[in-house]
Amino acid sequence: MIAENQLRALIDLVWTTTLQMELAPGSLLTAPERAYALAASVQVTGAWQGALVLECAPPLARCIAARLFNIDENEATPADMRDALGEIANIVGGNLKARLPGPSALSLPMVTQGSDFLISILRSRRVCQAGFVCSGHPFAASLYERLPATPGLCCCEESAVCG
Repeated sequence: MIAENQLRALIDLVWTTTLQMELAPGSLLTAPERAYALAASVQVTGAWQGALVLECAPPLARCIAARLFNIDENEATPADMRDALGEIANIVGGNLKARLPGPSALSLPMVTQGSDFLISILRSRRVCQAGFVCSGHPFAASLYERLPATPGLCCCEESAVCG
């Protein structure tokens, strides 16, 4: 299983090599910071099953898009911001998958943007969570592991809710 320090190291590696940005330990996003946010997730299936969720506020998503697509921050559109966070989730997820028991597959990234939303990873539990700061903006990563099915229990009764 992946521990918080391993998740931090993996994200730091992707952050510095792909985005060439400094990432520092920080706290998780607060309610005001989540009031309008972006969240990207990828799912891992196979010998280990679970999901990775990355969350940030628009100013950081704009920075990520500018770095990833080599454009000025002012030119980054909401679509660029969603694409960039989804791509970072995909890269982190691929590195995560390589450290998990195989064989396994990685889903396409899913990105949500807006306010007042929850992401539910059905039949799962959060196994670790890490907060970061980049360019003065908060960033959070959560890793969820799928729970075994419980006979007679609805899947929505066993879900972990992000946030």
